Formats: sequence, structure tokens, C-alpha cells
Amino acid sequence: MGELTLMVISGIALAAHFMTWIESLYLTTVAASTTLVSTYPIFTLAMGRLIGERVGKRSMIGTLTAFLGIVLITAPEFYVSMKTLIGDLLALAGAVSGAVYFLIGRFIRVRASLATYTVPVYGVSALTTLIVGLILHTRFWPYPPYTWFYILMIVLGPMLLGHTLLNYSLRYSRAITVTTSTLGEPIGASLLALAIFHQVPSTLTVIGIAVTLLGIYMVISEELHG
Repeated sequence: MGELTLMVISGIALAAHFMTWIESLYLTTVAASTTLVSTYPIFTLAMGRLIGERVGKRSMIGTLTAFLGIVLITAPEFYVSMKTLIGDLLALAGAVSGAVYFLIGRFIRVRASLATYTVPVYGVSALTTLIVGLILHTRFWPYPPYTWFYILMIVLGPMLLGHTLLNYSLRYSRAITVTTSTLGEPIGASLLALAIFHQVPSTLTVIGIAVTLLGIYMVISEELHG
């Protein structure tokens, strides 16, 4: 498979990552959504086997621990509402598509420059999102000025700055190592959701978040220390 084809797949995966995750925020809590979408290091690890990356005992145990955390977060949703459960599953879909995006980035970035990779990938991602939005009859305008301000901040911050820095790092570190840099997101997002939206996560959700992050830490510790 050629690099151009891989970059197209990566762009589609990036679009899927954002679309599924953002939609999940409307259906489930910020704490659950951001924790579940942050599990892509685990999927990155599993997919990394396809390109010959090693998986040690601690990583395997960490993977199982993280999935236990996922179960703790999502299992109660069966008794809450189908809407919340769908939100959790969309966040997980965002994690899987994010793993595909980062793994392809790692594969290509060891040879290609940052601009050579990110420009077509971001372009494909934007075009994919636009097409899906048109198909779903999404309203693109009009919006009040403050909404455009927030959209601009999202584009400049998490997208152009955040993802570009992550893609820069992919040239020098494995995908699983790079993805760990976002693991503080569930904690920060949950605290902001508590302060701004008064979303108080359930006790089981908090335990699930802790167990999931512990599992991911176990995977990363083996990656970093051997």
C-alpha cells in the first residue's frame, strides 16, 4: 500500500476520531467520553503488532486492566439509558480511529517531513468531515460570533497546534509513547465539566477512570523503561 493511500486512510481516520468523539459528548458525560477516547494507546499497542512491534507481559496485563476500567465505566450505562451507552461506544470508536491515525503517522513520519504528512492528512480529514456533514444535513451557519470564536480556538489549539506537535513527535518516538501525552485529558476535562457543567461522575465511573489510567500507565511504563 502506497504512502499516499495511507495518508488518505489516516485523514479519514482523523475525521472519524473527531466526529465520533464530539458526538459522544452530547450523549454521555465528559468524564466517561474523554476517558474512553483516551484509550487509543491500548489500541495502538494492539495494532502495532501488525508492524512487528513487541508486546511484553506488563503491556498485556496493562491492556487487560485498562479494558476492565472500560467495563466499569460502560457497564452501568446499560441501566442508565441507551443514549448514554451509545455515547460511550462512540467515544470508543474515536479511540480506535485515533489509533489508526497515530499508527499510520508513525509509519510515514520516520521518512516523510512534517508538512508532507500533515497537509494532505488534515486536508482529507476536513473534506471527509464536510462530506459527512452535508450528507447528514448538518447546519453549518448561521452561528453567533462567540460560537465562531470557540470553533476557531478548537482549530488553532487542539487541532493545528496539538496534533501537529504530536505528529512531529512521531518521527522520534513510537506511536504508543506519543499518545500517552494526552492521558491527563480525562482528569482535566472531568474537573472542568464539574466546575462548568456541574457534571458529577458516579463512583463507579471514577473507579473505572482510575483503573483505565492505571492500565495505560502499566503499558507506558514498559514502553519507556523496557
